[in-house]
Amino acid sequence: MMGVFGMICDPLGRRPVFFIDCENILDPEKISVFLQNHNIRYVIWDATIKCPPAFEKLSTRQEEIGPFRYFVFNWLTTRPPG
Repeated sequence: MMGVFGMICDPLGRRPVFFIDCENILDPEKISVFLQNHNIRYVIWDATIKCPPAFEKLSTRQEEIGPFRYFVFNWLTTRPPG
């Protein structure tokens, strides 16, 4: 994961990176609000771990490559359940 993290942050400070705790990531309402409030476009997830259903429901695109699963969000076309 460190190699991926380094690529995401290259160059350092180019884009914000957020880490989410287990309590919030498993709550569909909290994770939806968090993703939208921070305008998060991409989530990288360990493909060997079951992902939160909210990611699958809210993402506009999903892809699994090697050990990672990628979720793409477009908040102009997707709205969290409310």
